[in-house]
Amino acid sequence: MAKNYFEGKTEKKQVPREKKKRRNPFRFFKEVFLELKKVSWPSRKDFITLSVAVVAFIVILAAIIFGMDSGLSRGLSVLIGGE
Repeated sequence: MAKNYFEGKTEKKQVPREKKKRRNPFRFFKEVFLELKKVSWPSRKDFITLSVAVVAFIVILAAIIFGMDSGLSRGLSVLIGGE
């Protein structure tokens, strides 16, 4: 005879959870502001340099993807006998 899965298992007692106290939203934002003051922010020169590098990388990557898409599209078009 098959053994009942629940046989021999004990039920867990429900333990009432403590209610979380609501924190003051103004205190939260004050703490966030204090943490942001601790952040080491880049200088204006570093910010501009890094931003230009990111934009240049995006432009180069977009050109590579465009070139691959155009080349594969034309190649497939030739392969199937299109224009």
